[in-house]
Amino acid sequence: MTNGTNMLGLVAFCIIFGLAMSTDRNATKVLLDFMNAIRITVFKIFTVYIWTLPVATASLIAASLLRVDNMYDIWSSLGKFAATVTAGLLLHEFLWMPIGYFVCTRNNPFVVYYRVGRALLTALVSKSSYATLPVLFKCCEGGLKFHKRVCSFVLPISLFKGDGSALFIVCSSLWLGQRADIGMTVGQVLLIGILTVILTMCLPAVPSASLVGIVLVCKSAGVPAEEVGLLISMEWLLDALRTCVNVSSHGICAGIGNHAMRNVLWESDDMNYSGVNAETDLEQQKSATNDDDDRYSDDAV
Repeated sequence: MTNGTNMLGLVAFCIIFGLAMSTDRNATKVLLDFMNAIRITVFKIFTVYIWTLPVATASLIAASLLRVDNMYDIWSSLGKFAATVTAGLLLHEFLWMPIGYFVCTRNNPFVVYYRVGRALLTALVSKSSYATLPVLFKCCEGGLKFHKRVCSFVLPISLFKGDGSALFIVCSSLWLGQRADIGMTVGQVLLIGILTVILTMCLPAVPSASLVGIVLVCKSAGVPAEEVGLLISMEWLLDALRTCVNVSSHGICAGIGNHAMRNVLWESDDMNYSGVNAETDLEQQKSATNDDDDRYSDDAV
């Protein structure tokens, strides 16, 4: 179908390879150490890459602009693209997520939005879900009174869930395909959707990480990604908006989990509290009994 990288097959192979390694941890420890060494080396390379990122980003945008014959046409197209992504994010934020939360909990979802408002402001500024996580913990446990064990389990796992990032990657891939005058088939669109779902669980929650996913998805679907540098010009706005949507979805997930487990967790806490009180009462009774025995012994003497 396409001459791009078979990213879906590569992801499937990595999953199977990891599962096979886990069957005999002692025999595959050498291979695991080798992969850890590769990871450390790649992080060293990324450190140098980050220091050169401002110059590289400016060069990428300049190279993309030099290929454009009609500047008005490209900025008009980028404006429509940004408007489409923003409309999709707002629709997901204020329609689909509230409906899902209300159906699952029968509670007002906008209370959650109000209580996690400080976390949303942090997301708009930092553009990173990881940087927002401590603030989100305080909002969920302190403001919304969600159970601590639910927050400790749901919120870190929900970092692998990027609703806004998925929408941005799909829209960007389709926009790049339109810019290249490629008539996409249904199979290509489905491939883009499947790869986006997988990649959003793998991308780090750092600013502009979705641009890497766009390149990978486009290469796999056979879409030219040479003009991806043009998307960086709108990244300052769209990255903040999609991070805000991601953080909102994390709070919604915590609310649904807290509602589903509310009876089990609070009953467990009541039992633990009763058990602690019972042990304390028993110790007090033993201490009182020992004191009485000592007093009776003194009286006898």
